[in-house]
Amino acid sequence: MMVVAFGTQVLAQENQTYAERLGYPSGVKVVIFHVDDAGMSYESNTGTIRSIEEGVATSCSIMFPCPWSASFAQYAIKEPMDAGVHLTLTSEWGHYRWHPVAGREVVPSLIDSEGALWRSVEEVIRNASPDEIELEIRAQIDRAIALGLKPTHLDSHMGTLFYHQPFLERYIKVGAEYRIPVMFP
Repeated sequence: MMVVAFGTQVLAQENQTYAERLGYPSGVKVVIFHVDDAGMSYESNTGTIRSIEEGVATSCSIMFPCPWSASFAQYAIKEPMDAGVHLTLTSEWGHYRWHPVAGREVVPSLIDSEGALWRSVEEVIRNASPDEIELEIRAQIDRAIALGLKPTHLDSHMGTLFYHQPFLERYIKVGAEYRIPVMFP
């Protein structure tokens, strides 16, 4: 028996598969197709919406440093869905860059000479401090919540948070504090 406590509410789940805990019948095999990068652009929003509306995908995550994130968040609120925060600590495109939600002055170890997030995971690991990583991921989650979204999960753009133990620890800590499940590859 697994018992999970949330404040004063205690949920007991006895011998259930994860699929059953998500509401699927016993014995059913479930595949969850997840779309990353909603919010990055108008086109990524359109593709994500189409995938969900046509039943190809059942889950998505939104990149909150990106300019189209608020638009997608509003759609996800209007059309309730499994929508999480795609924690973004890199800005890998050549001429299309985004900046930290917490602000460049607050998280200076997360930005390059252009003032944008680092282009690669390796640069983030080499330059970013775990404290500033935590500040930025909290800022991204707080932005989602401020827009009215109740994130169903967290994940990591380009896997950045999975490649360095101190970042992974902050990711898990923040997810637990916000009571938002964290995804792992």
